Amino acid sequence: MQYEVMVYYKGGGSAVYPVSALNSAEAKGLGRCLSRRWEPNLPIVKVTAQRLAVKGGKVHRYNPDKPFGDPFDDTEDLSTHPSSVWFA
Repeated sequence: MQYEVMVYYKGGGSAVYPVSALNSAEAKGLGRCLSRRWEPNLPIVKVTAQRLAVKGGKVHRYNPDKPFGDPFDDTEDLSTHPSSVWFA
């Protein structure tokens, strides 16, 4: 799951790190690790983790009347044999 970890520093200031973790405790630990890597000299006061909302995907369904979707609704062209098609 995706988490947004907010790390607060002593004397003011904060940093936000996007993290992928299984739970919020692991996300906080990864946030502390990233903070020590990027800001090694700042003492950490508090770490919070907020889970980001999962975006919903688009649902695709099969319509037997339009097998190729809305822009391709030429089902009558599929029923004719290719040799019977004539060209001008």
